[in-house]
Amino acid sequence: MRLSLRSAVMVLVVFFGFSVIADAALVRVPKRYNYLTFFGGYSSPIGEYDGVGDTDFRDPFDRDISLNADDIYEPTFHFGVNYGQLRNSHIAFNVGFRYTKVKHKLDFNVRDVKINQYDVDLELNYLLLNLNREVFSPYVGVGVNAGVTSIGADGYENQNHTDIAASVNGGMEFVVGRFANGFVTLASINSYTFWNSQNRPKYINIGGGLKYYFSI
Repeated sequence: MRLSLRSAVMVLVVFFGFSVIADAALVRVPKRYNYLTFFGGYSSPIGEYDGVGDTDFRDPFDRDISLNADDIYEPTFHFGVNYGQLRNSHIAFNVGFRYTKVKHKLDFNVRDVKINQYDVDLELNYLLLNLNREVFSPYVGVGVNAGVTSIGADGYENQNHTDIAASVNGGMEFVVGRFANGFVTLASINSYTFWNSQNRPKYINIGGGLKYYFSI
């Protein structure tokens, strides 16, 4: 009888001990995080174009022609900020603002012609790993950039053209800090523009950013 009682006590101690360990290991995490991203990087021009703004490209015989991006544009930079949500640890959607300084090689017969691109970004990305459990995750996705390409010079009225582009996205996020209500990552933020409207410049964008995830 004494042996049976001792065995029963040991079973209860082991059972409750494992229960406490299991409860400690199961930490509830939010199903949804908001996040804020500050980003920037290098932009390399790609594609072919038959004009810029209201200017069409023509040969000496006044025939329409197309030029490669390397003949028109130079590598440049971009930067921006966006706000989004991460749902179920994998699906990320964000909206934000992006500025691109368009550097060109063209002679408009006007001094110091400046081209600037102002965009609203919409992106949908999928994180392959759960950043609540892992210290890094690759991601892939698609994006749409819609905005205004502005061409102007001192003393002249600006030409403003609304346009749109579509891109594929990809990169990696690394967790660099965790807090009670979220975490911070360093991210490589890259994209390839595969479609554009109205001779809008297309780029391969290679950059990085700081992302702050938080729950409310």
